[in-house]
Amino acid sequence: MTLHGHGTQVWPDGSSYVGDFFENTISGHGTFRHASGLVYVGQFVNNQKQGEGTQTWPDGEKYVGQWHQDSLHGKGAFSWPDGRVYDGEYVENKKHGHGCFTWPDGRSVKGTWLQGKQQGEMTMYRRGVSTCGIWEKGKRIK
Repeated sequence: MTLHGHGTQVWPDGSSYVGDFFENTISGHGTFRHASGLVYVGQFVNNQKQGEGTQTWPDGEKYVGQWHQDSLHGKGAFSWPDGRVYDGEYVENKKHGHGCFTWPDGRSVKGTWLQGKQQGEMTMYRRGVSTCGIWEKGKRIK
């Protein structure tokens, strides 16, 4: 039987997909629910998350943004249950490029990330006051 068009697939572990299929692959828009509680709603190409989508983890973490070959890739916002948010660019699941990290108390830092770590000039904001610093491999050096 060929899966093509809109449909549902359920795996033995309880995971399921409801959405578009193209020639036996998950391709198009749909919702994937993993048995662990992870849920992804968005675009797929050849059985991989690709394009725009939202993924929510069982612990409350959430990513809304762009995907490429099952990885956070492009612009997106990642939020944690405690209120922290990173809004910026990703490459292969790591913060990479320009972004802003905000804490629940209102502090934030804007600048560039390189392979998941702050890199170069960053501007920190706290209670309406901004300060600049230089970061290297995730550590402030100036």
